[in-house]
Amino acid sequence: MIQPVFASSALEDLKAKAQEKQLASHPYWLRLLHYRRNLLGRFQSEIDDPTFFVSPAGRREPAAELDATLTAFFAPPLADPSQQHALCRYPARFDWLKGELGIEPSALPKPDCARLKNWKDQMSPQQVALVFASAYMNNPSSMYGHTFLLLRKRTDKNSELLNYVINYAADLDASQGILFAVKGLMGG
Repeated sequence: MIQPVFASSALEDLKAKAQEKQLASHPYWLRLLHYRRNLLGRFQSEIDDPTFFVSPAGRREPAAELDATLTAFFAPPLADPSQQHALCRYPARFDWLKGELGIEPSALPKPDCARLKNWKDQMSPQQVALVFASAYMNNPSSMYGHTFLLLRKRTDKNSELLNYVINYAADLDASQGILFAVKGLMGG
C-alpha cells in the first residue's frame, strides 16, 4: 500500500471532490486511460498491461484507478531509482487532475524524474507536420487512414532519420468485407 506524504484528510478531501465532480466518468479521464464500454456496458481499458494501472482493479474500474492515482501522487519519492514515482510515470494524468481539482504542486513530493526529463529532452521537437502518406483524393479512407504526425527535431535535411512519428492506424479485420469499409469511413 502506498503511504501518502500529504495529510490523509486533505487527500480524502481531494478524493471526495473528484467523486463529487464525477471525474472517474469524465470523458477525458476515460480517454486518457483508454476505457471503452464492453458488451455488458461496463468499462474496460484497451490497455492490458497491468503496469499501466496503479490500482489492481484499474483496468475495469475508472473510479478505483482515479483514487489510487491520487494516492500515488502524494506518496513519498521512491528509494529505488529504477522505479518511477507516479508524478513521473503519469504526467498527463497529473496535469489534468491538477486543473480539475486545484492540486497545489508545492504540496507534492519532489521525485527525481530523470527518465521523463531524458525522454522530453530527447524528443524536443522543433516543428510538427501533418503528413498524408497517400494523396489520392478519390480514396478518402486511404488518404485519411494513412495520416501521421511528423515531429521534427531539427529542420536541416541531413537529420530526417532522427525525427519521430506518431502514427494513426485502424485496427480492423479486413475479412469483414463491406463492414470493413463502413467502419473505416465512420471511425470504427
